[in-house]
Amino acid sequence: MKIFGYVLKIVLLPFALLYGIVMEIRNGLYAAGILKTHRFAVPVISVGNLTTGGTGKTPFTIYLASLLKERYPRLTVVSRGYGRKSKGLQVVSNGNRILLSPKASGDEPSLIAHKLAATPVLVAERRYEAISYALQKLKSDCILLDDAFQHRSVYRDVDIILWNTKEPWRSGWPLPAGRLREFKHNLKRAHILVYTNIENGTTLPSMSLDLPSFRLSARLKNLINLDFKIMGTFDVLLGKAVAAFAGIAHPKNFKRSLESAGVAPQLFFSYKDHHEFTLPEIEKMCNACQEVAIDTLLCTEKDLIKLVELNGLEDILRQKAMAIYAVELAIELDKDEMFLQKINDLLTTGE
Repeated sequence: MKIFGYVLKIVLLPFALLYGIVMEIRNGLYAAGILKTHRFAVPVISVGNLTTGGTGKTPFTIYLASLLKERYPRLTVVSRGYGRKSKGLQVVSNGNRILLSPKASGDEPSLIAHKLAATPVLVAERRYEAISYALQKLKSDCILLDDAFQHRSVYRDVDIILWNTKEPWRSGWPLPAGRLREFKHNLKRAHILVYTNIENGTTLPSMSLDLPSFRLSARLKNLINLDFKIMGTFDVLLGKAVAAFAGIAHPKNFKRSLESAGVAPQLFFSYKDHHEFTLPEIEKMCNACQEVAIDTLLCTEKDLIKLVELNGLEDILRQKAMAIYAVELAIELDKDEMFLQKINDLLTTGE
């Protein structure tokens, strides 16, 4: 299997180089002003990455919005809404209530809206249209762009790039041979670099970049039910037999995080990123759990948001005597005051 993977990568390398070159040309057109960049009268802060998923971008976006909310009470989050079943500009949440389903908004914007109940969340392919709406209709005083490092049509005052410390640095190739969205030297466009998935003994990649950098770690905190209410702390699971599933970029990372926290799943079910779960899949997992006397299934909050609208799910769980909980992450950023000061400096002086 590994040999097949190596051969496939070699076959795909020409396409990866072509993709990377196309992105270089595109970046050059924006740099030269040939492609238009929209500027706005309020601060625009972008959170993004250089790879396809797996950096913890959504939890960080939620964390950053919470940090900025005190200074910018009318902050609005704008996202493309990857995988959503809707088109154009859509209001996921107006800051008072959630208006779209996860399918219509995309799982990540929907999760952001659930976690930031008082913060408007908009989705649009053309994010400058969403920003214009936010300024005119919502009187927003700050825009937080989710997953926008490659979205060059909007000028940003602060560009924050995330890098997963578990991602190999030297062996990266652009899509489709690798996971890079563009060549790594484009990291120089960023203003701030945040290393994610920091654990004890984590070695940071050696990057020749003159960027202020910070470390982001996460710990498993609370158990969240299907109504997105806290049902207890993660510690109540210590010593309990559980199973888990994940449909994220790196499902095994979730499994490892559970094991590191002292809860090793006896069964683990992996699905692709942004997977849309079905009732038969849930029932199959429940049946497998029953065979080994397990009554608790764990998942990420990103997975849980996709289960909310599964009609009949609660009936299945009741029949199988099973419970599903998401594990909430508590984000911890080293030097958080220095981090906020750097953002403030960039917004006030541009430096």
